[in-house]
Amino acid sequence: MVRKIVFLGNCQANSIHRLFAEAIAPVTGDIVGFVACFAELTEDSARLCRDADLVVSQIFDSNQLVSLSNLRRDGQIRSTIQIVEFPFISGAFLWPNAGSGHPLNMPLPYFTAGPFSQEFGDKYLNREILRGSDPNTVTQSYQTLDTVNLDRLYELHRMSLQKKDDRSGFDFADYIDNWFQKESLFRTPTTLDRRLFLYVASMIFKKIGIDENLIDRICANTWTLPNADVQLPLHPSVVGHFGLRFVNSGTRYRYYTGEDFTFDQYIYNYLRFSYNELLFSSIFLKDKNSSSVNGRKVAIARIRVGLLTSEGSAGAYFELSNHLAEQGDLRGCWEAIEKAYKLCPSNVRYQVFFASRLKEAGDLGRAEDVLKKGLVEWPGVAVLWRSFADILRRRDKLQAAIEAFKEATRIEPKNANFHNEMASCLLQDEQLDKALKLLV
Repeated sequence: MVRKIVFLGNCQANSIHRLFAEAIAPVTGDIVGFVACFAELTEDSARLCRDADLVVSQIFDSNQLVSLSNLRRDGQIRSTIQIVEFPFISGAFLWPNAGSGHPLNMPLPYFTAGPFSQEFGDKYLNREILRGSDPNTVTQSYQTLDTVNLDRLYELHRMSLQKKDDRSGFDFADYIDNWFQKESLFRTPTTLDRRLFLYVASMIFKKIGIDENLIDRICANTWTLPNADVQLPLHPSVVGHFGLRFVNSGTRYRYYTGEDFTFDQYIYNYLRFSYNELLFSSIFLKDKNSSSVNGRKVAIARIRVGLLTSEGSAGAYFELSNHLAEQGDLRGCWEAIEKAYKLCPSNVRYQVFFASRLKEAGDLGRAEDVLKKGLVEWPGVAVLWRSFADILRRRDKLQAAIEAFKEATRIEPKNANFHNEMASCLLQDEQLDKALKLLV
């Protein structure tokens, strides 16, 4: 039976809703929507609530503009509706000075949160900036700052989450206990990293009746998350106190510009309110003029000039490769995507695009090697198997190509393009009957 499901909450809930909408709903046929807890109900969001069979609602420690109690009070949801609750999860214990945006932060035309918003702010550094302290002195003193009782801070966060866990029937507090020292669970105080995000999503999906095999397949196929791929640097005292094994002095953190900064570099930039505006806008500014010849030239120049003062940005090189391809500069396109891939070799999008460019250049052997390496890291990602199958077919390795297509279609059985390409490969291998079965 097709259900109408509404996710109610903040950006965490919306990210889980987006994963459900993109990966689960096409298989189950469920109709899914999102209602923000922090904004007044609109006519459309009120209709979503009234029509819903199931509401997946986030639990907070504070009152929200839209909540289950408000919806019930105002008759916006049916009395017989199914409710599944889950906790808002905070990693703020890892960033004790977060929670206040840079004093100079302001909305950008292409990014309303601004370059150093509340999620990327630092209260200690803000005070020093407003005092007019020397940035070099602040940088040195901040390195050894250790004035917060981190154990007590973690205890308070755990107690809060445990209370919400007990109410909703989840075990997220225990999961964080077991993993937060071993592997990155949070990108920022409120943005979950891959391991924790997929665990939370899978537990919620299981609770609302989604088949476990489908959940496992979707989690393995999810290499990028439906939230910002950015990370707030961890203070050395936090790393040392908790013994975080995934961080060292050379660890780099992704910023909105696609650049990766060490903790020291990030603090240097923050104190000077410095960011690469050209790269920032290149990634987030969706300029309709870039579809014209002159518009593309400006977009290309913006990225190239921005990269002159940067140690490198995989995201910017990827955007550059797309613009150069549209302009017909294939050599420039190949060089740009190769740089993106080398800066971020674990990125599936870059792996696939780089292999595609190598294919266009006739270097099928190297394309096959790139995709093989990708599949070692991401064996459950369908698009890698599809790209790998395409390269194998072009190298006349038809049986291996067919097996790769089978894996792609196993992971995404509803993907018609994968089935059609597999049928084409079967025809090439003169397996007419099997090809016809796929096409019927």
